[in-house]
Amino acid sequence: MSRADELRQKAARVSARTTPTKLPAQSAVTPSAPVETYVPAVATPLAKPVRSTVDLAPDQHRRLQAWINEAGVTLGRARLSKQEVMAALVRRLLVDEQLAAAIQHDLRNAAQ
Repeated sequence: MSRADELRQKAARVSARTTPTKLPAQSAVTPSAPVETYVPAVATPLAKPVRSTVDLAPDQHRRLQAWINEAGVTLGRARLSKQEVMAALVRRLLVDEQLAAAIQHDLRNAAQ
């Protein structure tokens, strides 16, 4: 079987799986039967986290790691990951208007 045939079969399976199933029409419904509705053939997909990466200069990386290590000690944690720190920064950036304005200011100045 060629790769093209495999892809066609996969497309057909996906198409069949995502086509909604229609229940009996309203005219055929009796009082004890369910009302007409569409039932999706596939469950709602889970929202998976999206991976984002950042490239840092070696000096920035060392300073960030030193900050993370110090924050871990301050928080009484044996380990604090960059992931946790970056996620906290993003959460704060999205709700803190002053921080957002400061970041925009830094970005504006970096572009000049």
